[in-house]
Amino acid sequence: MKPQSLLSEIVLLSERLADLLDREVEALRSGGPKAIAALQEEKAALVGAYEAQLAEFGRQRAGGAAPAAGRDAAVAAARRLDGAAARNARALEAARDVSRRLMDMIVRAATGQQAQARGYGCTAGAVRPLPAGRREAVSIALDQRL
Repeated sequence: MKPQSLLSEIVLLSERLADLLDREVEALRSGGPKAIAALQEEKAALVGAYEAQLAEFGRQRAGGAAPAAGRDAAVAAARRLDGAAARNARALEAARDVSRRLMDMIVRAATGQQAQARGYGCTAGAVRPLPAGRREAVSIALDQRL
């Protein structure tokens, strides 16, 4: 494939990958883990194709300048992809932090609730907590929004 054709393909792949990363950010914001999972296969395929085309373009150029025609489009597509990747990374980091804090809160609530005494005994003293193997289940409700 000629360098000009490779450059056009790289621009197209950059745009498609940027669009997909933006869709993934929206899925993270709307709390759709199934939608995110569905995007992973397409993302892996696009990333693989993008890397292969970049490598081939680099081999063909071999230190020479990129063709003038299409260079501006390639630079714009690369900048858009960079921005989409940065937004995606921030959204994934935020989702991970939310999940971590949520799990920490659940663990603290469950262990704190189970360690409390349950009522009073026949001598009006507080009943000791149940041993670990006999503790009751803890009910929780989760808000799935980020």
